[in-house]
Amino acid sequence: TKRVFADGSTNIMERDSLGRLLSHTDAMGRVTRYQYSNEGQIETVVRPDGAMLHFDYDDSYRLIRKSDAEGNYDGYTYDEAGNLLTHTDPLKHTTRFEYAGNGLLLSVTDPKGSTTEYRYDHNHQPDLITDCSGHQTKLAYTPEGQLARITDALGRHTEYHYDANRNLTLALYPDGSKETFRYDHAGRLTGHTDGEGHTTAYEYGQDGLPTQRTNALGHTFGYHYDQARR
Repeated sequence: TKRVFADGSTNIMERDSLGRLLSHTDAMGRVTRYQYSNEGQIETVVRPDGAMLHFDYDDSYRLIRKSDAEGNYDGYTYDEAGNLLTHTDPLKHTTRFEYAGNGLLLSVTDPKGSTTEYRYDHNHQPDLITDCSGHQTKLAYTPEGQLARITDALGRHTEYHYDANRNLTLALYPDGSKETFRYDHAGRLTGHTDGEGHTTAYEYGQDGLPTQRTNALGHTFGYHYDQARR
């Protein structure tokens, strides 16, 4: 896939027959390469400067270690259900996760011992988040299960509105700003106006793939694909 920017620079992504990303060449010509295991999991990432990241997995194909050539690594552990239990960063700081019997996340405890707790409604959607200081964030949903309102600890509201096809059309923020979204008959995003009134427009080809994006400054970015629609 090739993306062409307004200044003529390009961004190229090469994929294999399975659609997996093999290389990414940015506008400066810097190449990042990706290698996969026989099971199809990403195994090695080679950065433009030659630095490598290596990924290790357990017998259940879960990521257990991400390491670089200098010996720095992130470690991950899981419970029997496959839920992430701990994440240890290269500085040996560990974040812990606790779950309910149905697999819903109940709490996250950071390396300093601060815990954030989660409560859920009857549809298993989070409706209350309590941080380590006791501050609460409340979430409400539409009858269809889409996020409708977020109320922070200060009582400030963020609201979300949707069309009949359940596409997000309007977001209203506590500071009075808003974002709007427009779609075509196929439900594809054709326009987005941010909180400062800047509009980005999107165009699509007959095959439904995006072909062009025009930002608020009038700069146009093109997208090109191979025969496999990549």
